[in-house]
Amino acid sequence: MTNVCIIKKTKDLICLTYTDNKVPYFAKVFYLQNNSKLREEYDRELQMNAYVNENLSDKSHHICLLQVHNNVMPFDFMIPIISEEHKQLPCNILVFEHSGKHTMRYYINRISRDNYEILMKQLKIACDMLQDIDVIHYDLYCETNIMVKRINKKWTIKIIDYGLAYIDGTDKRNYDYNTALESISRYNNKHK
Repeated sequence: MTNVCIIKKTKDLICLTYTDNKVPYFAKVFYLQNNSKLREEYDRELQMNAYVNENLSDKSHHICLLQVHNNVMPFDFMIPIISEEHKQLPCNILVFEHSGKHTMRYYINRISRDNYEILMKQLKIACDMLQDIDVIHYDLYCETNIMVKRINKKWTIKIIDYGLAYIDGTDKRNYDYNTALESISRYNNKHK
């Protein structure tokens, strides 16, 4: 494992990226001992990611959960980045495909208008795909959960983090898309 980079670190949760055999990954490491709230978040995220993985026929705009490791000791490459108390504690690890280095917000004023339009169309498609399987993301903002990466020299949207998502059979077709548009508008208004 190389290129280990901590994205977020709290007392009981570490988000990181790493590379294994030249393939980049994103991982969330949960220490669930004595933290019932984090246990609930973990269970919910695991359940929603499994549901999305299983039910989306086209995952081109959504990050896939690749591996689940429950109640394991930290991987060797994690030892240098975790606290002494956590080195001897079992953890739960969710490994995802890598989503890119930056959120959509980073690219708003850095890409051409044509590429921006392509990303907006992809965002609409990605939101519709979730709605087709009755999933409302409920945390879709350009600053956090809409990632952008280049795949085969083309800009591509990747939706991440289904921790607040839920299954809703009612037709809220444009809820997530409108939320994302509002966040883009707020960002643009702040940076005029």
